[in-house]
Amino acid sequence: MDHLLCINTNSFPAENIETAKELFMDSIQGILQLFVESDDRVVFYLDLLDDRNLYSLELSQGFAYQDFLDYLQEENEYDLLSVLYDIEDKSPALDFFDEEAIDSITEYTYFLEGHELHLNPAVFSIADHLGAKLLSLDTSPEWSSHQLGFNITKCGEFNQEKCVVDNISTKSHGELLYTLYNSLDLNDACPIQDISGELLLWFSELSAENRNIVYKKLKHCHELGFRGNEPLFKQLTGTNAVWEVRFSAFSGGAIRILYKLRGSTTVLLVGFIKKSNDEGYDQNITRAEEIFNR
Repeated sequence: MDHLLCINTNSFPAENIETAKELFMDSIQGILQLFVESDDRVVFYLDLLDDRNLYSLELSQGFAYQDFLDYLQEENEYDLLSVLYDIEDKSPALDFFDEEAIDSITEYTYFLEGHELHLNPAVFSIADHLGAKLLSLDTSPEWSSHQLGFNITKCGEFNQEKCVVDNISTKSHGELLYTLYNSLDLNDACPIQDISGELLLWFSELSAENRNIVYKKLKHCHELGFRGNEPLFKQLTGTNAVWEVRFSAFSGGAIRILYKLRGSTTVLLVGFIKKSNDEGYDQNITRAEEIFNR
C-alpha cells in the first residue's frame, strides 16, 4: 500500500533544531501507525515556493531533511531510515501532474477554517486532489488535529464547497486515522438518505483510502442535502434525473456516485471509479435506474 503525504510547509520550520527533531520524529511515527503490510511505501509530495528539493527542506533554520536522516544514522534508527530512504520523492509536486490536473488544483483556493490565507495554500488543494494526507509539524494549534476543515474559493468568491483533509503531525494522529479508516459506515455519513445494497457492497470493497474519501465527501453532500452545482454535483439525465457526485479517487482516477431524488429523500444508487472521460457512464446509469425502480 502506498501512503501519500503532502508536506505541509505552512507548518515549517520549527523554532530550533532540537524541537525540529522531536516534532518531525513524532510526525513520522504517525505515518508508521498506518502501515498494514511489510511492503507499505511512503510517497512525499512537496510543493515549494523556491527551487529547494526534499533533502534541502529546512525543518528548522540550518537543519534540513538530509540533516534529519544523518541524525537518524547517528542514533542507529535503521528501521526508520529504511522507510525514509525508500520513499518516493515527488518534488516539485506539480511536475507530477498533467495539465488537466494542474488546472483542477489551481482553480480553487483553500482556506483553513478560522484562519487567514496561508503562504502556500496549494499544498491543501494538492492533498485534496490526491486524496492524500498532510504531513505537518505540530508548531501551532492549527496543526494539532488529525482532520482539518477547509473553505474553498474561486476567483476570490466563497461558495458552498468545503472539504476535510486528514493531517498527521503526531503519532496519535496516525493511530486515530487508522482506527477511523477501519470503522467507517456509510450509513453514518448519510443517516437519513436511502443507500442501495449495491453501493454499500461497492464501498466495502474499496481501499481504505478511497473509503475515507467517499465517506467524507458524502457526509458533506448530506449536509448540503445533495443539492448544488458543479463541480461537486452534476445532473446527467432529464426529467426525474440521475445525478452524480464528482470527486477524485485516491492516487488517480475519478469517483462517481449516482443518485436520484425521491421527494425530500436522496437515493444513493451506484458508485464507480472511472479513468477516462466517459468510462462506465452508460452501464452505470442503466444500473442506477434499475436499482431505483426496484
